Amino acid sequence: MNGQKYRFTAPLMVVFATFLLLTGTAEARIDTSRIGVGALTPSTSVGYMKEVYGEPGEVTHKPFFNNLTRATYHYGSTVTVNAIFGEGEEARAKTRSATVTANNGWATPDGVRVGMRKEVLENTYGPADSVQSEEGGTVCNYTDEYGVRALSFLVKNGVICAISYATEI
Repeated sequence: MNGQKYRFTAPLMVVFATFLLLTGTAEARIDTSRIGVGALTPSTSVGYMKEVYGEPGEVTHKPFFNNLTRATYHYGSTVTVNAIFGEGEEARAKTRSATVTANNGWATPDGVRVGMRKEVLENTYGPADSVQSEEGGTVCNYTDEYGVRALSFLVKNGVICAISYATEI
């Protein structure tokens, strides 16, 4: 599956997950330890990410609220990771979101990968906390027990096309 095809899907999935977290409309379903992709979780530092995966192929830094910086790290065309940090704090900053758009070896802590059938989601996580229509498919969202982190899956034609996590803290 071509990950480039879903490059614009990643920001939309993060927006849906963030909306879900901010509105508080979802019931808490999954343990925080089950939210992540590859070696990354919402508590992973940027420094650790670089130790495990090396320097990303592309990094963009943009000004953010109150003298903070938002960095986007691209590992190839199929993995995007975001972090927000203050001056001199990049290595210690925690990843705020990550999106994987190809079956490239990155999986959730439960082993769910891009390319698997949608049925795997309900068998692994149970019913989704919310489901939204997007780009000819659906986004299935699962929140943690605190309602501050979400794991989201873009499903098209019964197949998982992208996996994202996002956190509000």
